[in-house]
Amino acid sequence: MIQTANRQSATRANNQIGRSCSAALTESEVVLILSRNSPDERALCCLRQLLTGFIDWPLAARIADQHAVLPMFYANAKRFCWNFVPVEVQQLLKQYAWENSLDSLKIASELPVLVSALEERGVWCIPFKGPLLSERLYNDASMRGAGDLDIIVPEDAIDVAIELLSSREYKPCKWRNKDLPAAFFRGNVINRFCHEYTFFSAETGVTVDLHWKILPPAFFSLSNKDLLLHRKEWSFRGEKV
Repeated sequence: MIQTANRQSATRANNQIGRSCSAALTESEVVLILSRNSPDERALCCLRQLLTGFIDWPLAARIADQHAVLPMFYANAKRFCWNFVPVEVQQLLKQYAWENSLDSLKIASELPVLVSALEERGVWCIPFKGPLLSERLYNDASMRGAGDLDIIVPEDAIDVAIELLSSREYKPCKWRNKDLPAAFFRGNVINRFCHEYTFFSAETGVTVDLHWKILPPAFFSLSNKDLLLHRKEWSFRGEKV
């Protein structure tokens, strides 16, 4: 009797898990379609089929947010299936899009300023990800979730880059909720322990991830010299970066 009850309980649990996974797959498919730059007719046909069933729109929005594609998800939802999205989710998406646009504008405005200031100090740098990638992919810096600026500088220019950030009121973020001593942020010290460090400006509200390696050497052996060979200049909002 106990074994039978256990089997029945396990069957019910498996059915619930199956339904949950099936639902999550449906929402994930919706996200995959709506996060495309230009969904083709085949994708839109699949979307129309999905719209005939139940879609957990709050879950779909959370999945899009987790993968940093919520801006494109919102733009395409408005374009292709806005009437299917519950009003409360529409309002949340509109609010997010507005706030993300403001944050993206703020971050994008700071990028050419930092690049120019580094070059004036004789330091080459490579900005990557962030608003520059969004601009290249979508012609719109706000089409990816606004986060921070990632900038790579040479290892021998760490001190110059940190001094520049400091002059613009950027402060090192805490490490495990602790403020590190100023001596740690000398190039010959920080380079021994980190491949990047995060700085935040309360004045601009912008976060900068300063890199001198993309990843620790154990994971990625591409040197800055190799990166420099593949460096390209792009026009970003009328400025060369």
